[in-house]
Amino acid sequence: MANKKYITPRGIAKYPKTDKGYKWNDSANRNTPDPDGEYMLDLIVSEEGLAPIKRVVETFLKEGNLKAKNKPWQKNKDKDGTELDTYIVKFKQYAKNQDGSKRVLPHFDAKARKLPEDFMLTNGSTVAVQYHPFYYKAQGGGVKLYLDSIQVIDYVQWEGSSPFDAVDDGFTYEGETDNSDYDEDTINEDEDDSVPY
Repeated sequence: MANKKYITPRGIAKYPKTDKGYKWNDSANRNTPDPDGEYMLDLIVSEEGLAPIKRVVETFLKEGNLKAKNKPWQKNKDKDGTELDTYIVKFKQYAKNQDGSKRVLPHFDAKARKLPEDFMLTNGSTVAVQYHPFYYKAQGGGVKLYLDSIQVIDYVQWEGSSPFDAVDDGFTYEGETDNSDYDEDTINEDEDDSVPY
């Protein structure tokens, strides 16, 4: 099961860092760009949206006879610390391959067309995430969800990206796309029979 990839139900991206690697910086007290860091994405989902992700993790642990104190999700909270009726699921992926080369994190649009490598995902965008689980032994054991690719269903325009208003009858970029990296073995969690029980 460790080699299988899964696709989450749709969720909301929370402060995604998927354009370049990031690493925690103590002096800045936040994650800052670092080519040796990780891509990071917190996905806000409902309890219903969390259910298939939980099934993947629970089945992964059961098949490996593993115990995990730490799970890759938590209750979502507002600014005052009050728990909401949604959850945050954490996804990460190393920004470099094992040979030291840059790892490109693929992004696709709603029509499954590959987006440019420098595409910057924005906070509040609706996305689906392709991922696979990985077990670690530290701190009582846990499961990390490796981020493999992202589909952008509804893109929230970054307010600072352009000083201009959109024009309906003007030029629209329709760049070349490449879907050669598409993985037909991916299991889509929106389908009832896609996740083993």
